Amino acid sequence: MIDTKSSPIPDVPMAMLTSLPLSRRHWVEIARNASWHATRMNLNTFERHGVFKDQSTTDQISNRLRNPTLVAKAKAFPYQLMVAFTNATTVPPAIRDALQDAMELATQNVPSIPGKVWVLPDVSGSMQSPVTGHRKGSTTKVRCIDVAALVAASLVRKNPGAGVIPFSDDVINVTLNSRDSVMTNAEKLARLPSGGT
Repeated sequence: MIDTKSSPIPDVPMAMLTSLPLSRRHWVEIARNASWHATRMNLNTFERHGVFKDQSTTDQISNRLRNPTLVAKAKAFPYQLMVAFTNATTVPPAIRDALQDAMELATQNVPSIPGKVWVLPDVSGSMQSPVTGHRKGSTTKVRCIDVAALVAASLVRKNPGAGVIPFSDDVINVTLNSRDSVMTNAEKLARLPSGGT
């Protein structure tokens, strides 16, 4: 067992540490040494354990999340960043901003498609369902509409002339600015009124 007063954190996978009675100092150390993916996946854990009360650690984590080399090395997918952003609602604004910056970097792998591109996301009522389905105790906050909106916004980012035609039981008129952030455009699409199909 780790002496929560003075012992250093052992160099073991983070999953082995989370059930131990760790102090805030230990959690700060874990956060400072976490990999890019471990950082992304544990933002709420770090928040719960007071890691972001330390401004230098907050700065280090936000810089890690938005680091182009680390984002590329992690082969981060836009979906992973959207999930982190959607769930990390109580972290400092600097962390959420870093997730948006990382999203912009992650969309570099989205293809540029020659010619006129049209994206038709379904925004009907059924798209309000959780992307994982309804599972007792483990239903995600991410909805099908969030994923459809992310795909559309990512395509608009890489294909600035793309047209977006959301639909439910009718076509919904919406204008997206390709210079807005991917997250902003995705949220705009996800907030559209839903109907039947």
